Amino acid sequence: MKKEKQQTIRDYSHYIFNKHVFNKSRLVLEVLKKYIENNPNKSIKEIQQAFPKEIIKSKFEIVVNKAKAKPGRFFLHKNDIIKINKSKIAVTNQWTINNINKFIKHVEAIMNITIIREKKIL
Repeated sequence: MKKEKQQTIRDYSHYIFNKHVFNKSRLVLEVLKKYIENNPNKSIKEIQQAFPKEIIKSKFEIVVNKAKAKPGRFFLHKNDIIKINKSKIAVTNQWTINNINKFIKHVEAIMNITIIREKKIL
């Protein structure tokens, strides 16, 4: 008996933040950029405390050497690297519907913002 291939449901939701529409991974990048822009004097340690591992699950990391970030897994274009003092942060592009919801709930609370989901599941 031949097993049927299990279909994966893909979530292609987009999110409205700061009057722009983003996919999940780009949303995280833009929210972090905005947080840092609004808090320019915070250290990397303070930013990591604002986004605890339970929320972000190591989804951003400090990149001293761009070659150490996994290609295809992080935003590595020069406009996407977030600069904090003399350090640089690369944000992962690996976000699912499960972990993005926790992230959104957290940032809406700490930044006093609203993110609107435009649902699109295929």
